[in-house]
Amino acid sequence: MTPSQPAPRKRLSAEQRREMILDTSGELFRLAPYSEVNTQAIADAAETSQALIFHYFGSKAGVYVAWLTSVYEAAGAHVIDAVQALPPNTNRRDILRTGMEAFTAYIAEHPADWLATQRSGDEPAEATHLRLEWHDTLQGYLERLLEPGSERQRFAISGGIGFFEATSFEWADAGFPEEQRWPLIESVLGAVEGALGDWG
Repeated sequence: MTPSQPAPRKRLSAEQRREMILDTSGELFRLAPYSEVNTQAIADAAETSQALIFHYFGSKAGVYVAWLTSVYEAAGAHVIDAVQALPPNTNRRDILRTGMEAFTAYIAEHPADWLATQRSGDEPAEATHLRLEWHDTLQGYLERLLEPGSERQRFAISGGIGFFEATSFEWADAGFPEEQRWPLIESVLGAVEGALGDWG
């Protein structure tokens, strides 16, 4: 009787291997700050080598930024899908409400991902640049949706983003309870409405 042989490891395509590294790094970055995660730990968890990590991402910073980008893109897609499902001629307040409902639902379902996107301090400069790019992308998206008619209204949208970020930290500190989600949405809507004036 011959000893049993281990099943051969399934060969992954380059894209599958890249996604596995990205998913695995995300699991580690959710649990610890950037400075506490090293490429050897990522390689061990993904059952790959540091050489492949550097091949696909260039550096630890490259892996981290790629993962953060995937989080931003997933949250953004969640919002876009919800807004695009609205009927034509939906008023701007309901558009913003729908977008916020979708975004806060995503945050509540993926709290560790969202918290990681808000970290700062010991992260690489690339992560800071990504946050600034994301803010600009969000600002541009909201301007296309809400169509501000003046500089005042454009600043109101920018201020609304900042207000949401500030209040959502309080929500995070409380553990993202569902009963606080709706007051958060209403407070942001009220702040934006007050700044925009008649927004229809």
